[in-house]
Amino acid sequence: MVPSHLIKLGQQVLAEARISVANDEPLIRSQVLASEFYEALKGELRAPHLNPVELSAVIAAANQCCHAATASISPSMIVGMLRAALAMLQSSEAMQ
Repeated sequence: MVPSHLIKLGQQVLAEARISVANDEPLIRSQVLASEFYEALKGELRAPHLNPVELSAVIAAANQCCHAATASISPSMIVGMLRAALAMLQSSEAMQ
């Protein structure tokens, strides 16, 4: 099972990014949020307890967050990528 703290973190990051975009805050704010989520996902990849389905979901989510932190991206694309990353983690839960 993907650790619940990752799903909670993803939900929190997505909510904060949505608020940041809605408030027209600088793009860097959303990029930092995506980067923090990426680092948490990357750290989880070192955990030996992930099964192949969970590992695939965490890798896919990390890739989404990595792309969301790039310089040439729009705020709405960041939110979409974070939403996709969270959905990947949650879908691995349903496969279990």
